[in-house]
Amino acid sequence: MIDTITPQIADEVDSLIRFWNAIDDEDEVLFSEREPIKIYIDSYGGNINAALTIMDSIKISRTPIYTINIGTVYKESFFIYLVGHRRYTYQMASFMFHKDTKQFDESETESSFFNYTSLCQKQEEELKRLLLDKTKITENQYEKHCKNDWWFSADDAHKLSICNEVLRNHAYNK
Repeated sequence: MIDTITPQIADEVDSLIRFWNAIDDEDEVLFSEREPIKIYIDSYGGNINAALTIMDSIKISRTPIYTINIGTVYKESFFIYLVGHRRYTYQMASFMFHKDTKQFDESETESSFFNYTSLCQKQEEELKRLLLDKTKITENQYEKHCKNDWWFSADDAHKLSICNEVLRNHAYNK
């Protein structure tokens, strides 16, 4: 279960993903026969670096990972949700895309600020590519909405392939 995304949550999620992958590897379970890891998300976002850690852990997992929106998937949690191998949502859940990844520290010098800004621009470009690759969102739609928060209902998210399925019951072990 992911709520506020913190470095501690990222460490816990990463550890659990590695644990279950190690168990499946040790038991020599074929990828197609592995029981999916289910990550339930109800989050307004949080720390971008922690989100990137969780995203990388999901992406490199050999055991399939399902992400399930049980309420809110906003800001950084939106991208965690997107990297799930299968993505589900509750019917009344909502989504919010937010482009800006910058989280400034007021003690930064001018030089480090510009270096950090450059890193953030690269991260935002990678996240844009992820969004366009994983969904039916077009480059034009992205450019139109990327300057503001972009909200989606569960049905809207399904139409744009943000989610694979809007759940009508709890049987989603496909």
